[in-house]
Amino acid sequence: MKKFISLVLVLLMVLALTACGGGRSAPSGGNSGGGGENSGNRESSPPAEPTKVRITSQFGDEHPQSVALYKFKELLEERSNGGFVVELYTNNQLGSAEVWQDMMIEGSVEMSFPGGNMASYYNLTSVTECPFLFTTWDEARYIFMETDLCEQMNAAMPEQVGVRSIGSIPIGFRVTTSNKEITQVKDYNGLRLRVPNVNYCVWLFESLKASVISMNFSEMFTALEQGTVDAQENPYSTILANSLYEVQDYLFDSKHMFTAHFWYVNEAWWQGLTEEQRELVQQCVDETCAYGWDLAIAEEESIITQLEEHGIKITYPSDEQRAELKQIVQENVWPKFFEAYPGSEEYVTMIAEALSAR
Repeated sequence: MKKFISLVLVLLMVLALTACGGGRSAPSGGNSGGGGENSGNRESSPPAEPTKVRITSQFGDEHPQSVALYKFKELLEERSNGGFVVELYTNNQLGSAEVWQDMMIEGSVEMSFPGGNMASYYNLTSVTECPFLFTTWDEARYIFMETDLCEQMNAAMPEQVGVRSIGSIPIGFRVTTSNKEITQVKDYNGLRLRVPNVNYCVWLFESLKASVISMNFSEMFTALEQGTVDAQENPYSTILANSLYEVQDYLFDSKHMFTAHFWYVNEAWWQGLTEEQRELVQQCVDETCAYGWDLAIAEEESIITQLEEHGIKITYPSDEQRAELKQIVQENVWPKFFEAYPGSEEYVTMIAEALSAR
């Protein structure tokens, strides 16, 4: 009986010790002596929550800009070993560009690509869209990617707006499509042409004597289909993505304006990152931007072929015609542009000088 009671007591003691030490792991190396109570017995800290990066943009997932952003997501998540999680809200999923631009400024999202809408807060962002500032992709890429002129233009943004520009992804040259063939400058005369509600777009086509109609992009396809307007202007990628070849027969390769979207980040969020995190994000941004430029240039060549296959007739103006267009715009639009956007004349001059000095 005594042996039975003793056995029961031993079992109870073992159970009690197991309950007290059940969460512990065995000391490393299997050595029960010498290492002290801290040797191999610390529980590992729970993994830190990944840093969330929410990015908003205007275009659908097939657009070159969106393709580049998915590349960024892949790069940052992989290189951070899960330390960052990127959420993409393409195709205006969170509302209009004005809405999610303000969300980024307020900090509800971390990054965005609102394009020209940012000029309502910081007018120098419009400089690179000055009409007929660039004539080739090579010129545009040189200024955006190989000089610090854009950094200089946007340097005051963190203090003035609370956002920072950390890169750019191009959309491309804007061109004109129409239901009436344009082969020379005078063919714009009286053409009912839709433009976005952006003052320098209006001034540009008014200087060419077109009958300018400002309307939202969402209304444009129906207006072209019903004949309310005859023509419109947009980058090649937008023309294809929105099937404008279904309601337009002609394209005039006017290249009247170059559009690239700056990559904006909320300044408070940016400064909240460690230096190491900022370096990693910037590295991934730089690689994504280079990829985005390569992709956009290659895509434009493919898009032109596709538009022609859809029946669009493309006319390329001669050098003399381009010079005529540029002269008209420089004389009639640039003075208004410089007045509306203080400081822009200095940077337009600097860009022109940098291109001439190449």
